[in-house]
Amino acid sequence: MNKKILQEQLPDKWTQDIAASLEFAPLTLRWSLSSGLNRRWDALVKISEDAEQYVTLGVEYNSDASPQRIALASMQAREWAQNDRILPLLVSPFLSEERLIELEKNKISAIDLCGNGIVMVPGQFYVFRSGYPNRFTSSRPLKNIYRGVSSLAARTFLLRHRYAEIRDLQQEIARRGGDVSLPTLSKVICELEQELIVQRSRQPDKPQSRALRLLQPTKLLTNLEASYVFPKIDRSFVGKVAMEPEVLRRALQENARVGGSRMIATGLSSAGRYATLAMENTLYVYTTSLDALLSGLPATATSRFPNLNIQQTQDATAFFDPRPDEDGFPWASALTTYLELMHGEERLQQTATQIRETLLASM
Repeated sequence: MNKKILQEQLPDKWTQDIAASLEFAPLTLRWSLSSGLNRRWDALVKISEDAEQYVTLGVEYNSDASPQRIALASMQAREWAQNDRILPLLVSPFLSEERLIELEKNKISAIDLCGNGIVMVPGQFYVFRSGYPNRFTSSRPLKNIYRGVSSLAARTFLLRHRYAEIRDLQQEIARRGGDVSLPTLSKVICELEQELIVQRSRQPDKPQSRALRLLQPTKLLTNLEASYVFPKIDRSFVGKVAMEPEVLRRALQENARVGGSRMIATGLSSAGRYATLAMENTLYVYTTSLDALLSGLPATATSRFPNLNIQQTQDATAFFDPRPDEDGFPWASALTTYLELMHGEERLQQTATQIRETLLASM
């Protein structure tokens, strides 16, 4: 196991201390400073499987292990390796299994300071190891950009894939009922760019702004799904209202308008609009004011054969991107419905799979 290096002591540049801390059994590593090969490499390392026949690799150290940075470092290391006729070896604080698989496809060896890595010497040896946790995660975890208000940016990229500039994205979010500040959007885009999910590029006619383009919709959708949490509920009502479904929906719309509250059908109630799903005769809705929505309705609280389920929440993500029908009743979008159903019971997850295929096909 590698010797522990505290994150606070982790240098931005290569040092002999890093070399001294690295091990990658069953291989034997012998380190030296890069003094003989144009000083391009941070170090040279001789690697052997039997401690007899050694192969020299050029080491490129990178403290930033983001997908974007690793991709750039890989290109640079490959170019240097071709010029110097040696194999490249990337070293970073932490490399996930996903990152190691990408490096393997690109035929780049790499090890991290946590014990993970892949070392390939054609015709001699191949060692792949992953599963060691990241010991260099910040004590102040980064905000999850796939949750809360930040997630609206990611969702909007799936709804529209290109934007002339960041303000264009902000306006699209606002058009769909969301509100995200420019500083927050900037941070979200930066992380999406590092994950190679979104690309920023300069425009010849607007040198001060950068166009935004979605590169990996499937990965973005998967990340949103993995991080999704249901809105926090303040109050709820489950019961019967002596009205026909169409009349009830119109009454709820009117109460929301008069009371100045927001209201939208949940993904569960909206599922039948996007996939085949047999549902009970209950309308599920989110609202910012339970009292406003129930005002004047002949409603009786009961759990026995209810036809109305109201969840009060102040979570802005619950009301994002409503899809009104011909009568103006706001249903949840296909994307919101998918995210909600994927966190439900098995029957709902099967329905969500149908919606996912439709979503990806439209992208």
